[in-house]
Amino acid sequence: MKQHDDWWVVKDPTKKGTVATIGFRNDRLKEWGQLLFLDLPNVGAFLDSGDFFVSIEATREITFSAAPVGGQVIAINPLLNGWVDHQATGSEWLLKLLIQD
Repeated sequence: MKQHDDWWVVKDPTKKGTVATIGFRNDRLKEWGQLLFLDLPNVGAFLDSGDFFVSIEATREITFSAAPVGGQVIAINPLLNGWVDHQATGSEWLLKLLIQD
């Protein structure tokens, strides 16, 4: 598990051809408060490391962020896409990438 870009936790290997799971760091979630809206990329989208890939609206923050690693989106968490009105705990994953970097 590695921390990237001060916001993300990337679980699983991040070598080319492997699948990585991306989620929020717990301390960021506590800082932002309850998640209200997340706009994630579609399954099949290709992301380069550093591409803006998620819009975040929470009770104390509205922002967007860059992808910590590059790859093809192979899964998104359906509970955390769109209007979520959710108090995330940090155990939730946002998306899974097939690493291309």
